[in-house]
Amino acid sequence: MSIAFFLAALLPGQPVAAPSPFTGTWLMDLASIEQPPVVTTFTLKDGLFSRATGEPGTPVPADGRFHSVPSDGYVDAVAVTVLGPRRVREMLRLGGKPVYSVTYDVAADGRTMTSQVIDLSKPDGKPIPGTTRYRRVGAAPGAMAPLNGRWQMLDVATNKEHLTDRFRLEGHHFVVIRDGGAGYDAVIGGPPVPIAGEQAAARATVTMPDDHTIVEQVSVDGVPALTTTMTLSPDGQTIRVVGQRIKAGVTVSWTLHRQ
Repeated sequence: MSIAFFLAALLPGQPVAAPSPFTGTWLMDLASIEQPPVVTTFTLKDGLFSRATGEPGTPVPADGRFHSVPSDGYVDAVAVTVLGPRRVREMLRLGGKPVYSVTYDVAADGRTMTSQVIDLSKPDGKPIPGTTRYRRVGAAPGAMAPLNGRWQMLDVATNKEHLTDRFRLEGHHFVVIRDGGAGYDAVIGGPPVPIAGEQAAARATVTMPDDHTIVEQVSVDGVPALTTTMTLSPDGQTIRVVGQRIKAGVTVSWTLHRQ
């Protein structure tokens, strides 16, 4: 043992910085979500299918084959298969890779619908199942087209991993790890960084207006797309999240609970 090492061992220990209260594992509370009503219009007519939420949908042949659609960075090809009088499956790809599978089932009374979603878009490629329930808005179009019409989303169910965020705040570094390996490592107040699991042109920047607030801004091709403000509660057990989708002008909020 060297003298230097021996002397160092006799010195008082250096204080260890306390971990940031943001550091930890956080679970989204689905019941806490607050957002404007989400209404989707489905059309299946003359062999063409379209789905529109806010913006017009792109009609594609419902022939079970993949057809190119204008890319939004998440999807560039869609295959639609009619599985029965009240059942339709939509497959979505990006760059030749499957990213989502969605099967819509309309109830016999035509008033409610359930979609079974399989998310294949995460970096690790593992499928993440989910279920969305809808209720019809307005009158049903008739027995020949039970899917057609406007549907309001009621709720979403998925597995715990899909709802879990892991944060690590050390010094000026903020690390986000989400389901399937999605996330990023950014410097507070630093330059934009790539986001794993998002489209190639997506970048994130992070600022901290105060010790209990983190603001994340996501841009695509340099254009701001989403601002997320995370506010830690005084007891450090919950985070209130407010997300603003800039182009759509929509604000959604929810609560994360420490695990």
